[in-house]
Amino acid sequence: MRTIRKAALMKAALLGAMALGLLVVAPAGAAEWKPSRNVELVVGAGAGGSIDAQARLIAQAIERHKLIDTTMTVVNKPGAGSSQAISYLGGHAGDGHYITLLASSWIGTAILMNKPNTFKEVTPLARLFDVPLGFIVKADSPLKTTKDLAEALKKDPGAYRFAISTTAGNNNHLAVLRFAQLVGVDPKKVRVIVNDSGATSLTQMLGGHLEICVCGIGDTQSLAKAGQIRYLGSLRDEPIPGFENIPTVKSQGYDVSIATFYTMVAPKGVSPEIVGYWTDVLAKAIATPEVKNAAEQLGMTIERVDAATTAAFITNEREVTSKRLGEFGFVQK
Repeated sequence: MRTIRKAALMKAALLGAMALGLLVVAPAGAAEWKPSRNVELVVGAGAGGSIDAQARLIAQAIERHKLIDTTMTVVNKPGAGSSQAISYLGGHAGDGHYITLLASSWIGTAILMNKPNTFKEVTPLARLFDVPLGFIVKADSPLKTTKDLAEALKKDPGAYRFAISTTAGNNNHLAVLRFAQLVGVDPKKVRVIVNDSGATSLTQMLGGHLEICVCGIGDTQSLAKAGQIRYLGSLRDEPIPGFENIPTVKSQGYDVSIATFYTMVAPKGVSPEIVGYWTDVLAKAIATPEVKNAAEQLGMTIERVDAATTAAFITNEREVTSKRLGEFGFVQK
């Protein structure tokens, strides 16, 4: 399973993005618009989680390097896989003073809730990061490897509780379902708990309320260093640079490779000038030393993808996610 598609798929998706109205192309040199008041960077998850941390990292870089002439405030609107954040954004159609950082979970939410119009409520600006995920357990868990987990699920698919955030149908969830499928158990029998942030999932796991957290690798390093958690495996094809000591799930015999990607969007109806402005600002923000250093420390891949390519990527992810959820019996094919 991959989240980064081949060029041929991207070309096809680009046409799909145009058809769906996701694509807004800013003319070269379009930079006439700029914010005239405080900008709200909306996050569709609770404070303390991975996406909240990345949003604040971006906002701090923008303000520290004076990439905009106004202030920027991070506003948390958790709930329903970023649906609350997108709804809030929809109340400011055409207004470039509102942007939202979305994790890939919003795509699965829109599909599961049968809300195709969700994709028309946003204007893609840039794909910023891909974040590596992993299966994580408490340090004292009887599970030592991914194979241990597989054997436990074969005996009883409901024996262990998996925590994901922030909604069913996201890439974290798809990783669990795919793993169950490869193990040979019914994915629907695996117990999955949905929380409003990765921080909540980790807190519950450490408190003994669940057994496995499907979370970002980088976000959990402090807990790993403190000896509180252990990684059963990372969900990448190859070892994560800087985290080579964590074996991949794939290297342990289970071909599960998936990541969470972060995309910045604006409301629907914004002008090409607004798209051009924010695309430029975001490109500068993720090129700052603090963002680059944080990405390296967290094992994230900086994408720096423009608006048009981001729109195409979202369209392709929508199609792939819908297909996978159908295969697992969560939506009608």
